[in-house]
Amino acid sequence: MVDNVEGRRICYNIRYTMYCISKKYEKPRRVNKEMEVDKYDHNSTHFLIRTDNTWTGTVRLMHRKNRKLPIETLFDIVLQEGDIEVSRLSCIRHKESYATLSKLVHTVISFWKDKDYKTTCLVTNKRVANILTKVGIPLIKYNDKGIQHKGIRYAYIVDMEAYNDRPIEYRLFSEFVDDIVD
Repeated sequence: MVDNVEGRRICYNIRYTMYCISKKYEKPRRVNKEMEVDKYDHNSTHFLIRTDNTWTGTVRLMHRKNRKLPIETLFDIVLQEGDIEVSRLSCIRHKESYATLSKLVHTVISFWKDKDYKTTCLVTNKRVANILTKVGIPLIKYNDKGIQHKGIRYAYIVDMEAYNDRPIEYRLFSEFVDDIVD
């Protein structure tokens, strides 16, 4: 978990690399100092992961505090104070991408379980949802209504009751690896 300004800067820089440079989802001129930030970062918990002394992945948990989360605006979902949305999942492609993604996501889920969050949700495409399922994250598609948002996206709920702490073994997943961005 990131608990300082320097760590957040690293998260924002990885997001800049992924969202502005690699995927071109955001325009680089809208961000400053090679950081991708938005209005939800202040009320979010950020996570980083390092592989071979290089920061390679980040994700944030947006907390519902006095403001609707993006998933509530995009889909007909009503969340309660204290519920969270997973966002800005980014893993820079490298030889250990799936191991990195697995460690990052399982660390975040351990954090969720410790905090006893009731509802955890995310908006993503089917490809990333399939990857998350392969690394052991049980997802329930909220409905079949997809929205156009940098590609077709769907709402998913993390099935915390079905979650198993033990990471699965990863074999031959390299064919799925492309810079992983939600």
